[in-house]
Amino acid sequence: VVEGGGAAEPIPAATAEELTLSDGRIVCVFDSPEAAAAGLVAETAVAARAAIAAKGAFSLAVSGGEVATALATLSKQPDLDFGKFHVFFCYDDLADLPSHSEACLNWLDACSVPKNQIYVMPKLQPEAAAATYTASMCMLPESVIADSAEGLPAVDLALLSTGDDGSCAGVRPGSSELSKTKSGEIVLFSEQPDRLTLSMDFMNAACHAILLAAEPSRAEAVSKGLGGSADCPVAQLKAPRTEWFVTAKSFATFRASQA
Repeated sequence: VVEGGGAAEPIPAATAEELTLSDGRIVCVFDSPEAAAAGLVAETAVAARAAIAAKGAFSLAVSGGEVATALATLSKQPDLDFGKFHVFFCYDDLADLPSHSEACLNWLDACSVPKNQIYVMPKLQPEAAAATYTASMCMLPESVIADSAEGLPAVDLALLSTGDDGSCAGVRPGSSELSKTKSGEIVLFSEQPDRLTLSMDFMNAACHAILLAAEPSRAEAVSKGLGGSADCPVAQLKAPRTEWFVTAKSFATFRASQA
């Protein structure tokens, strides 16, 4: 059971069926996309409070799309010190930074996270932008981002989205970004369009990762991802604590395959 709420406009409790797979991944099955979104917000608030209490800062890497929309109610969570948040983006197009703009519109502006603690991908040539963004993470104190066992920066929480194709944040099936998994690279770049993407290695280094796959159209991606399909990026998501937030409809294909 995951609960949120208590602010001026309480967020409804989001109740989920929780399953643990043999490899340790946790699947939380919600009744609806709205309930999954409320659960995501509540879990983010819990993680933030714990990190701030333990070390005085909370580092968060976010996708756009469903994740940005879900976080629209984060500002209503009680007892959150947004002045201690440090926010990174899992991917963005360097020309107009749509992921950053979407986050500002949906939740960042409402939460009043300090501007100098929102790490926007720099508008440079892609290779230079990747190096600069990598350095911006690696130069932060360990109270913000500690190192994983592999020596990679490990954010406290990564909130990730998928597409119908099984993409994981900005890593798409068959892409050069996916082929660089286990290379140790943190920020990957591509051209035409100019774009930065945080690697699967970075996402797997996160202390805690939540993948939001709540829409019914995600059923095939969920089935491939939880089934371990080698060509499916979300199947490669294996952070120390990895949770999938799904709905009965998006989970149906995988559940049927296990019957």
